[in-house]
Amino acid sequence: MAEKKIDVKMFHTFSLTYDGQTITADDIKSDKLLKLMAYCLYHHDRAVPSNELIDFLWSMEDVDNPIGALKNLVYRLRTLLKKKLNLTDLVVTGKAAYAINQDYEVSLDAEKFEALYEQLKEDPTEETYDALLRVYKGKYLSEIEYDQFVMTRNVYYHSTIMNVIKQYCALLEKEENYEKMEKVASYAVSLDELEEDSYELLVRALYLEKHYKQATDVYKRAVDLLYRYLGTNPSLEMRELYDQIQKETHEDSTSIYEIQKNLDADAPTGALLCEYGTFRELYSMQARMMDRLGVSTHLCLLTVNDSESYDEDNPEKKRKYLEKTMQRMRGSLVDGLRIGDIVTRFSTNQYLVLLPSCTYEDAHAVMKRVLKKIMHTLNNKNITIDLAVQEVTSPK
Repeated sequence: MAEKKIDVKMFHTFSLTYDGQTITADDIKSDKLLKLMAYCLYHHDRAVPSNELIDFLWSMEDVDNPIGALKNLVYRLRTLLKKKLNLTDLVVTGKAAYAINQDYEVSLDAEKFEALYEQLKEDPTEETYDALLRVYKGKYLSEIEYDQFVMTRNVYYHSTIMNVIKQYCALLEKEENYEKMEKVASYAVSLDELEEDSYELLVRALYLEKHYKQATDVYKRAVDLLYRYLGTNPSLEMRELYDQIQKETHEDSTSIYEIQKNLDADAPTGALLCEYGTFRELYSMQARMMDRLGVSTHLCLLTVNDSESYDEDNPEKKRKYLEKTMQRMRGSLVDGLRIGDIVTRFSTNQYLVLLPSCTYEDAHAVMKRVLKKIMHTLNNKNITIDLAVQEVTSPK
């Protein structure tokens, strides 16, 4: 076994450690150098042809002298390794190729991940799961953006770890180890805050631990994030889980006096703001009441359009501006509508409003009044809000 040991981390942040000294992406200060080093280390068991490196480094660029550019980049890499780590022979030159010196033993976290994943298929124990989760620290080579090779590997590792976490949580639930299931699910959420399956695992773990308030809080936070960033509604599984949690928070043999006292706890003001799952239930209830009460209910859809208030080339700025607009709209809708009206966020740029006991003409009049208030509050001529009104029909 080689005595010269190199320890390389590629998950979350890049680092290379040799003889007690470490360099990171901050020390390298060059995307091209980092890509060259990472690619050679990833393929440390073989010589990498110069043409392969050129395709990897400059696939989207026109370079007059790619061979010369590669030689210069390798020279800079060797100079950096010598200066920072006193490594003079880590990268060696072959016949139209470059390679990591085989005298060095390279320990690569990505290889450990692969080995543990294969072991997991044969040995699905808690110890193997835990070892795999310890290796995966986060996004693969997070410092490198917009590179096809890195993006492909990152998608692979991310989807693999998420599937592993689902399998692990299923095992822990079967073993009734809910506390550890909660920790693993929390780790999954920390890896990707927009992965609904991770929230479902966390809510389920908290529910099984009988931590109902925490489970409810996580559910509401997940619904808000999914609305805000993805414009999606909670899945049927999430809504059913939430219903189970609500049932468990009601005590057995409670008197009708105590129930009514609890129901009257919050004095109603303005319209009811709720998440989409609750809105669906209330919509269904109103639709079923149509024939019996002989009153009409109308569904209104508000869609926000913004033509010039943000830079089209800056999607993050666009998202933040739209979210700020939607937040301000929410307050105007709740305050401007009647007690008994119902509001929910349907997508990134849409609200749904349910107007019970309201004719078509009255629905239009109410919404035009509220829209006038909203436009005054937003005070932006570039914003337009489309209004669609449809009568709710009773189920057949």
